[in-house]
Amino acid sequence: MLTPVAGSPFRAGSSPSSVAVDPTGSFVYVTNCSCGPFPQGSHFNDVSAYRIGSEGALTPVEGSPFAAGFAPHSVAVDPSGAFVYVANWSRTSNSISAYRIGAGGALIPVTGSPFAAGDRPISVAVDPRGSFVYVANAGSNDVSAYRIGTAGVLSPVAGSPFAAGSHPVSVAVDSTGSFAYVANYESDDVSAYVIHAGGALSPVAGSPFAAGIPYGLAITP
Repeated sequence: MLTPVAGSPFRAGSSPSSVAVDPTGSFVYVTNCSCGPFPQGSHFNDVSAYRIGSEGALTPVEGSPFAAGFAPHSVAVDPSGAFVYVANWSRTSNSISAYRIGAGGALIPVTGSPFAAGDRPISVAVDPRGSFVYVANAGSNDVSAYRIGTAGVLSPVAGSPFAAGSHPVSVAVDSTGSFAYVANYESDDVSAYVIHAGGALSPVAGSPFAAGIPYGLAITP
């Protein structure tokens, strides 16, 4: 059973669309997409950051919210708890914002951020080793792959982007870092890939696999 935390719900920005928790369980990050037709929030195109209290209550991090690209739609934290990556969905941006997590959970832009992505990057995932970032590009029907370098800087993996189905909307990496999966909303299937040593993707035999009308994707640990 779920019991509401005292003070819940906690205020976010306009049209919050994605949430991620750092691996230490200390901070929560929320993308404020302003994607809806009638945005009501006081701020948008940014990321709200919160400190998690002992009873689960959320307290805004100093300086929150932090600026992102236009229509940030998805957020992921690397497994070391050092970096945050945000997919900026609008064609105005078509980019990935990268941040270093500073003292107290504040977000500090990585050198060179934002980094170019495909058309309408809508979902972002980090592999469990903290080596690669994968982004589903809904408009260009492919997956951008990046190597995470020094200080969180992203550089494209050789061969990126990799073909997906029609309108890929969600990407996830398995707990061993061996496979990646992408939900293709308009082609009603799931693309499955082997992750090679350098981060490149190649289709698993039989991929894509039929689904309903997939919009979200999760992998059991």
